[in-house]
Amino acid sequence: MTKDLRKRFGEQARELREKLGLTQQDIANQMGIRQTDLSAFENHGEKIGSIERLNALFECLGHELGVQEKKTSLNCA
Repeated sequence: MTKDLRKRFGEQARELREKLGLTQQDIANQMGIRQTDLSAFENHGEKIGSIERLNALFECLGHELGVQEKKTSLNCA
């Protein structure tokens, strides 16, 4: 996963968390991760772990990750 994509996910996670009125520490405690790792993910797109952990984060926020078809050419370098 590219850093740009992680950064977008991080920004979305922060927006969802704030809408729920939760702190980074609330989510970190629930997930068993460090608050500083969640902060680095939300603010800078730093790696938060596996795709399973990313999915667990969004589940904590009441959402799920999904795949959506994108109209593009087959040049997937």
